[in-house]
Amino acid sequence: MKPELKRYSAVVGTRTFTFETGTLAAQAGGAVTFGVEDSIVFAAATMGGVREGSISSPSQLTLKSACTPAEIPAPSSA
Repeated sequence: MKPELKRYSAVVGTRTFTFETGTLAAQAGGAVTFGVEDSIVFAAATMGGVREGSISSPSQLTLKSACTPAEIPAPSSA
């Protein structure tokens, strides 16, 4: 079964926010891309069976600040 492409966009102020699913990571349980201007974020999730003795809890990501690529420090040479 081929996933169906779904794309949703919304204009907020002067920026267009776009969510898309059904194109990438067809083997994942769910995958989505989120884009605004020249930036894009990809996320995928899948689930296997629960293993004995494992601790499961919801994952949480908190974005505290955003920066442009020019603000990301270059890796130091080792």
